[in-house]
Amino acid sequence: MELETDQQPSSGLRRALTTWFARLPSWFLLLCAAFAGLVLLAPYFGSLAAVARLLAWIVGILAVLQFARRAFGASPGATADAGRDTPAIETLGGRLLVSGKAISRKDMEEQLRRLAFHDPLTLLANRALFRDRVEHALAVSKRSERGVAMLFVDLDNFKTINDSFGHSEGDRVLSATAQRLSKCTRSGDTVARLGGDEFAVLLENLASQEPVVEVARRIVAALREPFPFLNSDLCVSASVGVAFATRDDGVEDLLRNADTAMYSAKAQGKARHVVFIPEMPDVANQRLQVEAEIAQALTENQFQLHYLPIVELRSGYLLGVEALVRWRHPKRGLVAPGEFLGIAEGSGQMIELGRWVLRQSCAEVKAWQARLPEGRQVRLAVNVSVGQLSDSDLVGDVSRALEESHLDPGCLVIEVTESVLLRNTESMLVKLNQLKKTGVRIAIDDFGTGYSSLAYLHRFPIDIVKIDRSFIERLGGVEDGAELARAIITLGDTLGLEVIAEGIEHEDQQRELVELGCVAGQGYFYAKPGPLQDLEQSVHMKLRRTMADTLPEGARFTATGRFLVGSLRRSEPEPMATGTFGPTSHK
Repeated sequence: MELETDQQPSSGLRRALTTWFARLPSWFLLLCAAFAGLVLLAPYFGSLAAVARLLAWIVGILAVLQFARRAFGASPGATADAGRDTPAIETLGGRLLVSGKAISRKDMEEQLRRLAFHDPLTLLANRALFRDRVEHALAVSKRSERGVAMLFVDLDNFKTINDSFGHSEGDRVLSATAQRLSKCTRSGDTVARLGGDEFAVLLENLASQEPVVEVARRIVAALREPFPFLNSDLCVSASVGVAFATRDDGVEDLLRNADTAMYSAKAQGKARHVVFIPEMPDVANQRLQVEAEIAQALTENQFQLHYLPIVELRSGYLLGVEALVRWRHPKRGLVAPGEFLGIAEGSGQMIELGRWVLRQSCAEVKAWQARLPEGRQVRLAVNVSVGQLSDSDLVGDVSRALEESHLDPGCLVIEVTESVLLRNTESMLVKLNQLKKTGVRIAIDDFGTGYSSLAYLHRFPIDIVKIDRSFIERLGGVEDGAELARAIITLGDTLGLEVIAEGIEHEDQQRELVELGCVAGQGYFYAKPGPLQDLEQSVHMKLRRTMADTLPEGARFTATGRFLVGSLRRSEPEPMATGTFGPTSHK
């Protein structure tokens, strides 16, 4: 006998007795029932008051009912609370729903069985159920000649979400991702969470490949949209691998092919879909080989540094250098950065490689400055990855590199990409302020591509803004091309930041930047990256040597290493720059 919600005792006494009986052992219940029988049947109990006999009779009946409930299938130790409605968990369209209806024990067992095949966070099918459905779909496909496809979806840089906003917000992103995936797929498709930030979609009964590609496009587009609850413009994005089943493919083959295509999408820049082709396994194996070779290169000192000059645009004298890592492979020769930096970033090896670049460049530039006295204030710019900012002790690494090399902290410029401003503002603000306390300068690289908030730009301890090369390419031939560069230069002047133009390749670009008021720049128009020794006899170093020899007393160096004369702060408007020393103060 089971008590449902609408059958629970209304009497407080009966409810209390029922709860009490539920906690008693069975032998005591039988004793209570026997005592009640004696009260009713034995004549020597007739002297008891009618109320006492009635109470004994009620106790006996309840004891018998409780014992019968235990004997004929009710759960041991069940309490009066067990009579309340039990939530029933059901599936609908691949999702689990909860209703307020009480269900039988058999139904509960069925629901628990279903729970074993669904992800508890997103309520999507889990890996076990997904594999079972893929296996069934492949079997049906061989009989019906209808196609089967799989999409492997991996969120880009999801670790940054957890690091910046916390795991609770990361879980919200995963749940919201599941909802977006469901909206992008067809009603008969199976959407699953395989684990972590990996999802998969099974598409069956296909007559052509177009619907699959269209679903992949919708998924990529949907996950580019920001998540409003993060209170940030940060977009997660997703890399999608698409694999179409062949007649001989099994579950593992299809999963592996989709996974390989997904990694190919990441290698091509993320936030896109790539369709698997048979040649891709070689690419995946090559990636693993490169990862192993990078680890070996770090231990055998196969990496070396080249330096790109940063010059004053009007005069051409050297302001600083940007350190760029190169790989001198023992068999392949000089390996282009594009062939290994992305792999190092994805495998986590960029932290160790970046630490080496920081330490080695500080040592080399300090030795170079000591050999060339006129180069004592040449700035060294070093790029740091997002991984170095979020997953390593960057402040400690910078401090150790400066201490070991004895490089003036004011000569070191740490470059971070603009996307840093779109991450957890408070966390990055703390880290950059800690860096600033070491005495180094901070530059925002590729500025203009991340659409960062001007409020963020104002809050961060930034000294230099570097105009992305895409804006420089628009100079001289694109309508409103100069206006974009002008806006960034004006913004820098307004916020008291120095501006460096990247990717200058033609003389007309240099001339137009000078007219726009840009002070510094870098690019192949001036020189290609090379060893520091090559810069010693360059025209830019000769101009700096001449300038240093004639530098008036009181000259100062700006964040980029530019010579200035007199005070940098004035109460009256500044006159136009004169010569190569910049503005002069009037007293």
